Parts: sequence; C-alpha cells; structure tokens
Amino acid sequence: MGTYVDLVLKDRSEENIRKTNNYLKGCLGVDINPFYSYDDLQKDLDFLNNDPEGLRCFGDFPRPISMDVFLNIQCFSSPGQLNFKLNRLYTDLEDDEVEILETYIRTMQWAWANPQMIDHEKSSNYTVNDMCNYFKYDQDIISRFLDLESNPIIRYERGLAPEREMIRHGISIE
Repeated sequence: MGTYVDLVLKDRSEENIRKTNNYLKGCLGVDINPFYSYDDLQKDLDFLNNDPEGLRCFGDFPRPISMDVFLNIQCFSSPGQLNFKLNRLYTDLEDDEVEILETYIRTMQWAWANPQMIDHEKSSNYTVNDMCNYFKYDQDIISRFLDLESNPIIRYERGLAPEREMIRHGISIE
C-alpha cells in the first residue's frame, strides 16, 4: 500500500480550486494541476464511461457511472486534494515524472508557507517533519523538500504579503 501525502484545501469550491491551481501553475511554469479539480474528476468519469480501457475498470458497476457513484468509489482523490504516494526510489525517473514530483514538492512547500489555506484535519503526511522522517535515508530528497529558497512560489510571495497577493488573485483564504 505505502504512505500517501494528502494535502486538502480548506476552501474546495470549484472557483477556488481553479484559481489556486492557476496561481500555482503560473508560479511554477508547469501545466499540471497540483490540486484535483472538478474538471479532472469529470475527465476521469468520462474515461470510465467511454474508453474501452476505462470500461474494464469497476466492471461491477452499470454504465454510465453517475458523478455521485463515482465520488463514492473514488479511493484517493477528491476535488481540492493533492494526493501522491511517497516512494524512496525516486531514481531513474522520466522527465515528466520529475516534473510531477517537483510540482508536488513545490506545492507542499507553498502549503507550509500558507497554512491558512490547508484543511489540517483532512490532510496527512505533509509536514516538514513527515518528509524528513520518511526520507531520512535520502538526503538529496530531503534537501529538495527543505530548499524553500529555490521555490519560485515562495520567492515570489516573499516580495509581497502572501495573503494580500492571494486575495489579489481571487483565492479565498478564509
């Protein structure tokens, strides 16, 4: 099974997820939604209902699978959540896998710098201490997690008050 990072936004409205993802993607220069969005959910549901490979998944469920049923059978990701498996074997990654890992690392660093954005009761295995404990034998990975100065989001936000900048982008910080 393994250990999974679960990082959940406090405000999981469709608008806030979209704005937060766009803000983070713009700062990081990537095309990956750090937080699972409603659009991502719909794409997954369309895959399950229409793609030949998707039709083989959840074979016991009659098609089409409704959004309500899909939300109940979703194992890990829900809108406003970042979820990924921690793996000590981050060697020999493909370029796209490195980009995904870096996006997740940078998003977690952003969450550490902006704790008011995170639902701490629903999030798990995402703190600095969790990362150091998990990767205690891999100093390269630990240094990547702890190197906040190389994170373009943190550098950008240190130039302005982070809360004011997020409000300017329309991201809810309630």
